[in-house]
Amino acid sequence: MQITVCNLGPLRRAEIVMKPLTVFVGKNNTGKTWLAYTIAGSLGHYSWSRYLSAYLSGQTRQKYRPLDQLVRRVAEQSSGFLDLLDFAEEHAEHFLNDLLLGVGEWLPLFLGSDHARFEELTLSIDIAAFKPELLRRLLQASVSDYIGGDKEDAPLKALKESGEARLYFYPGQNVSERLPRREIAGFVNGIVFREILQAFWRNISYFPTERSSIIYERFISLPPSVRNKRGHRTTDTRGLLERLLTALSEQSPRLVPVPIADFVEIVWRFHRQSSLSPSQLQNQTATSRSPYVELGALLQEEILEGTLDFTPTEAGTAREILFCPRPMATSPEPTTRTELELSVSSSMVKELSSLALYLRYLARPGELLVIDEPEMNLHPEAQVKMIELLAMLVNAGLHIMMTTHSTYMIDHLINLLAAARHPQERHDELASLFFLQRKEAFLAQNQVAVYHIRDDGEAVNILDEEGIIHWRTFSEVTRLVERIHFELAD
Repeated sequence: MQITVCNLGPLRRAEIVMKPLTVFVGKNNTGKTWLAYTIAGSLGHYSWSRYLSAYLSGQTRQKYRPLDQLVRRVAEQSSGFLDLLDFAEEHAEHFLNDLLLGVGEWLPLFLGSDHARFEELTLSIDIAAFKPELLRRLLQASVSDYIGGDKEDAPLKALKESGEARLYFYPGQNVSERLPRREIAGFVNGIVFREILQAFWRNISYFPTERSSIIYERFISLPPSVRNKRGHRTTDTRGLLERLLTALSEQSPRLVPVPIADFVEIVWRFHRQSSLSPSQLQNQTATSRSPYVELGALLQEEILEGTLDFTPTEAGTAREILFCPRPMATSPEPTTRTELELSVSSSMVKELSSLALYLRYLARPGELLVIDEPEMNLHPEAQVKMIELLAMLVNAGLHIMMTTHSTYMIDHLINLLAAARHPQERHDELASLFFLQRKEAFLAQNQVAVYHIRDDGEAVNILDEEGIIHWRTFSEVTRLVERIHFELAD
């Protein structure tokens, strides 16, 4: 799919073809982070909730006759169905572009700004090339949802089996009263809109630059996500975010960016998951989760060079994350295990521990990670290991959109693309050349997009057909430094 963004702050125009790994490079203050957040937010839950509210109030340009007919049928007959693939074939692109029309209105709140204005912002999406994959994902999707707290007696349920095109709506048992039509419309339309959006990414998780200052906070009595009776987060996102962050601060927070608040919720979620018993955790670790648990362990072992754990659960006390560094090879065998609070651990550990715990407890296939500068506070060796790990995450079914200033990561990404072009029978041999020595890090070029956000406000593709990334934004500085050196030596 191609997303076109115009007039986003300093960014004048960007035509971004999204890939499983999408990378933005460029100087500071060129709009890289805004671009990543805007794309993710526009196709995520926040945008969904805003659009659904507008649609129910008659404030959108598009109207969808099959949905209106379905709502009327369910209101009159208590049941009905929609062929989700037929609907998407005809209406998905219209729906997505209609949804993008409203981004400029809510983006200041999403970014946590009282001053930024986006009156001239425009976004559009072209899904022609992606549509066969969109329809495939919709066909494979399963839906089981309902209104109310009791699943059996829910006044209205939704069901779609994986491999079936039809999405069914029907009442639960012992239902005597019909729902108001607006409630039916909210449930029906909300699920259809949600499923189309989740065909792009099942969930979106943000790892902002602020992550290293949030991760080591102690969490106690942090409330679960505020959810409405359909099991989705409420449209009052700002209120949820402020309540979450108030639990971390004695002072009421100012306007909180959604990506930061979502990250706080991620931290709370793996604090909660860590309190489960081993058997409970094992029940939640399905086959689809196992590669991420292993990759989280690899991140700890090979990059953090230590392990992460939590202090025991005790009533009325805050739990915190502890880091146990691996003893150095030259050190004598320790008699006791060294445990450090994250607050006194290295900046690299603070930086990456949230990703390691996300992989251990939360990651699921098809999710999008938006990572702002994954190289922050990392030694060059750790940076190249990190791009290998990120490539492994992509190959394991996650999507990653990242910003970076790291020449090491970009240069090594070229190596990963080059290795993937070699015959499969050579991959084991080639893996020994790499830092993590895993052939699973070799990444096909059609999985990657790299864009340079230039000083003139244009975003340009800098990954050529031969797999070379032309990052002049970095090399020009290198050449200038060299020129200064040689002039001083004369």
